[in-house]
Amino acid sequence: MSGVSLIIIMKLRIRKQLCPSLISLLGTPKSERSAPVLQKSISREDIGRGSGCSLTAPNLQVSTAKTIYNIAVSLVQLMGPVGSLRPMLESVFHRMLLYPPPQHRLDALKAVKELLKNAYSLCNLAVPPSDMEFNEKHSENTDNG
Repeated sequence: MSGVSLIIIMKLRIRKQLCPSLISLLGTPKSERSAPVLQKSISREDIGRGSGCSLTAPNLQVSTAKTIYNIAVSLVQLMGPVGSLRPMLESVFHRMLLYPPPQHRLDALKAVKELLKNAYSLCNLAVPPSDMEFNEKHSENTDNG
């Protein structure tokens, strides 16, 4: 099995298995949404930003949540520039940062702070995604011909 094949398999596993698993571990907004009567009694400022914001604390132990946040940060450091993985990484960070109530976002923000400390990691997060699929195909064709 060539290196290019392993990279493609790894990207597929991250996109189809790892990121969805992280998102589901962080909680599912549909199952945690409260009745509309409860939502009307709480002001928009109390809930925070994000349309799927939960009104209760996450059903995770703090250590489990921190582990998930660290995995997400590591994924950005490793795979941030890969364009095909950006939507999944964005979904994980959306669930981390916008879904929990503001008083339960501190650990997620600390994880992101670690990501922003390093210029290389910041570039992986901020620069336009590269087209690694094109680069892999191009290098494979160059090696063979």
